[in-house]
Amino acid sequence: APYFTIPHDADELYIRSFATFVRDRLRPDVRVYVEHSNEVWNPAFQSHKYSAEAGRALNPSASSSDRANLWHARQSKTIFTTWQAVFGAEQRRRLSTVLGAWNLGAGLTAKALDYDKLASVTTHVAVATYFCGTAVDPGFKTTSQLLDDCEAELVDDATYTAISAVIATAAQRGVAVMAYEGGPSLVEYGAMMGGPGGFETPGLKEKYFEFHAHSRLGGIYTAYLTKFASMGILPPMQFTSTAKWSKYGSWGITRTQTEACSSVPKCQAVQDWITSHPNTTANTISWGMSQYGVKNVLEVKLAVDMEAGVKYAVNMTTSLPIGMADFDAQQQQAYIESVAAASGVDPSLVRIISITEGTEASGTGAHFRTLAATIDIATEITIAVVPTSLSLDTINTQLTARSLPLAIMKVDPQVWTEAVDPAATLQAFVARLQQA
Repeated sequence: APYFTIPHDADELYIRSFATFVRDRLRPDVRVYVEHSNEVWNPAFQSHKYSAEAGRALNPSASSSDRANLWHARQSKTIFTTWQAVFGAEQRRRLSTVLGAWNLGAGLTAKALDYDKLASVTTHVAVATYFCGTAVDPGFKTTSQLLDDCEAELVDDATYTAISAVIATAAQRGVAVMAYEGGPSLVEYGAMMGGPGGFETPGLKEKYFEFHAHSRLGGIYTAYLTKFASMGILPPMQFTSTAKWSKYGSWGITRTQTEACSSVPKCQAVQDWITSHPNTTANTISWGMSQYGVKNVLEVKLAVDMEAGVKYAVNMTTSLPIGMADFDAQQQQAYIESVAAASGVDPSLVRIISITEGTEASGTGAHFRTLAATIDIATEITIAVVPTSLSLDTINTQLTARSLPLAIMKVDPQVWTEAVDPAATLQAFVARLQQA
């Protein structure tokens, strides 16, 4: 079941065209989830800043949080009613309209659902179901003790009280509750937010890696999935499917595309849950991009043409993996052809494009040497493969002027080079776009 997030700066033509594209291209038996942006409540995200500013027109004297929430409600109403109209009475039954919410913000959720009768067109309120995100004196505890603490939170965690308030708020208005992100989230928060070169406690991330790889975590994850389901939070949503573990977190249930799920207990727990709950599980998600605006997601730029039935081709744009930075032109072309062959795409549509040159990310430019390319925006969607360390704001700045219909796949360089066949990652990504 695909879960679409509509960028905060999308206009009504974009929204309607996106809905039309999904209605016409996705199998009619597949359920669709649609949400406005991502974590509009979160001041760390551009979506919040944009919404807070736009919300001045609705209530100029309100706080930043309330203004963002008002705009979130207004845009959600526009998105939901537009998608419902496009899908029509018959197909509307497979459409789930999702209002993103803050676990600690039952009051904000109530205000949003009550805005212009938003609750009447909303099927779900979505919360985050992360667990075990903090640890008391982790440097002095063994991995086993950290797992003990995680188990203890199952029955003693104030988060449940807060989420229960959101659930009650939604239930009073006839709206169900699901998850938009979740999973085991033990990470050193200060190190995660400190960025490259920032402080991190020596040896702590390695201990956290042991925690995330431990055999006990599979059973604990299953217990949490059961707990949240018993509260009525369905379907769950794992963040994320594949990502390298680092000081920024061990979010991936696998660390590389080729790592066997059966070798990672928390991955196997998710897989077992999907198998035993086939009708209550949404897809795992990868890096959320919608809060950065339409220039950084799959963009229906020429919306009128899309409505008229013009088929967009997939144009693949790849960066050279680490170790290939010094490839000459002939070697680069050979790499392009191998990617194209593995992905089933015409080699003429695979190019190497620079969006990393001059960025603040240390070493990125050296590792991802590229060639400029001219993109035909009338017929192509560009897939930009970029390193996870690259600033999304930098990407946005460099791409805004080009107005590319774009989908960005963020790939950790080490994961990319560790993969047996890096092109397989692109192949799967292209397949998802083509199926949509």
